[in-house]
Amino acid sequence: NIKLHNVLEKDIGLVPTSVDKELCLLHVDGKLKLIVATHVDDLKVAGEPWAVEKVFTALEKVFGPLTKSKLEFTNCGVRHIQNSSTLEVTLDQIEYIKGLKPITHSDMKGISSESKCTPALQALFMSLLGAAAFCLLTRLDASVFIVALQRWTSEAKVIHIKRLNSVVRWMQNNPKKITYRNLRGPTTLKMISDSAFKKEEGDKGHALKGVLYLRTTQGGTPTPTKELPEYRKNFLSPTNVWSVNAIIHVIEFFCRTQRHVTRSTFGAELFAACDAVDFGMLLATILHQVDTGICSVSSAKLLREQGGWAIQIILAIDAYSVFAAVIAQMVKTPAEKSLLSHVQFLRELLDRGILEYISWLDTRDMAADGLTKGEVERESLHAIMDGYLKIAQPTESWRSPNRLAKM
Repeated sequence: NIKLHNVLEKDIGLVPTSVDKELCLLHVDGKLKLIVATHVDDLKVAGEPWAVEKVFTALEKVFGPLTKSKLEFTNCGVRHIQNSSTLEVTLDQIEYIKGLKPITHSDMKGISSESKCTPALQALFMSLLGAAAFCLLTRLDASVFIVALQRWTSEAKVIHIKRLNSVVRWMQNNPKKITYRNLRGPTTLKMISDSAFKKEEGDKGHALKGVLYLRTTQGGTPTPTKELPEYRKNFLSPTNVWSVNAIIHVIEFFCRTQRHVTRSTFGAELFAACDAVDFGMLLATILHQVDTGICSVSSAKLLREQGGWAIQIILAIDAYSVFAAVIAQMVKTPAEKSLLSHVQFLRELLDRGILEYISWLDTRDMAADGLTKGEVERESLHAIMDGYLKIAQPTESWRSPNRLAKM
């Protein structure tokens, strides 16, 4: 790895991003010419033809002949296919998923679904669950089911094996790809955050957080506007930042257990939103460097503290109580007092212009619902995988007046 990066950086002129050292960029006169992602001895290269050829020539001088694939190849277990005319790209794990084998074992016959697994079944469950979890590189529509099953890795029951078999067969019967269509014009990074909170037996509560990080086009047909009282029209942003049918790129997505102690739906949604923004700022730093060139760590720190990224970042939630608490003229202490600092955190990001907007989406348009709730239909997630974000209901967005005053 050290030798590889010596060639990439010293011989070719690539510079690692400050966030991810395995992602390297080459800019000439302020414009991106080459981007390289490395993983052990696998490289994924994109750029102008002369820059790509420069990479191959330099590497072959040091490492010998390379195995090169173009337009269709598998990298890190994900098949990449690029259309030679439109240059649009799809990612999938269809062949990998076809090879997964649901669990069949004699220990499952004639016993209750609530019976604990035998050691043999437990080993098979953990093996197949690990293989299914690898599918989450591209199958965001299955993530909530697999994350739910991961809670039972150490004490699985027969019912969990049956559920895992069902998830595997469903992925096999419904092959899906993530499509990256052409984005034209300015783009924004939209973070669509959602959470699910369920009180379980006794005093236990379980919370999941899900977030979609989407790079979307600006403009297009705006979403419908809801008729609001006059005082609220002045308070909310006059700019509609959401389109009815926007082209998007899936940058990242998460479905994870909420690690904070969660006592309410308000707390679960607020924690999820804060975590979404935390990671979103790292992605914004990477996208800023892709657009403008590598910046120093101190410059990245200033971007985090003062804003100024080349790409706007927008947070969207469907919990109106959280939205109202953050945008209130005077931020008040919530009923659960320990949550005040989290509300203030989001408000400060808006006041400083680090977070451009906070938006409320109708629950019917909350695509991230499918990352936290198994009973939700998958249509919204499948549209996102196909490269489109569809918003049908009215939205509300807010930009800090302090932010506007500084412009």
